[in-house]
Amino acid sequence: MAPMYVNCFMYRFEMEHILEPFKAKILMYARFIDDLFFIINRDLCTASDMVASINMASPNIELTMTASPTTVDFLDVRVSIEDNKIMYTLFTKPTDRNTLLHATSFHPNPLKTSLPYSQFLRVYRNNAEPERAQEQINTMWDKFLECGYKKSTLNSALHRCHHTKTIPDIKNQ
Repeated sequence: MAPMYVNCFMYRFEMEHILEPFKAKILMYARFIDDLFFIINRDLCTASDMVASINMASPNIELTMTASPTTVDFLDVRVSIEDNKIMYTLFTKPTDRNTLLHATSFHPNPLKTSLPYSQFLRVYRNNAEPERAQEQINTMWDKFLECGYKKSTLNSALHRCHHTKTIPDIKNQ
């Protein structure tokens, strides 16, 4: 229920205090619950001033800003500009630990077989470059092995990914 309340509050807040007053400066805007991502056509000082102004609008909201002319992390994606192209890759916080569900847990087996598939698909979906996706698939593969998953389960998940989305073929591990 809480996300629904947050979404309702944030919708009204963003309309009144972000999108309307700053519409001329915002080139791109996205929100996931209470996480905001926007690109402005100004400098970093203007971005700081915008955030300060938004933070004065309500005692319940305090935006923090991560600003860079070339790279920003949003949720589990790192967005960057390289050679005048927008690129993206899966982002993992430096404090991330391998907290994947262990294969020996008492959760239903369909959940444990779908987890590698969904995580591998997430890696492919959140990468603009196949080479980087392959590196991250290898890392994810190792994390699943550490959590007791069988290679056959992981191979099956990768096989399903290849039939779900056009991705480069990779060797079975």
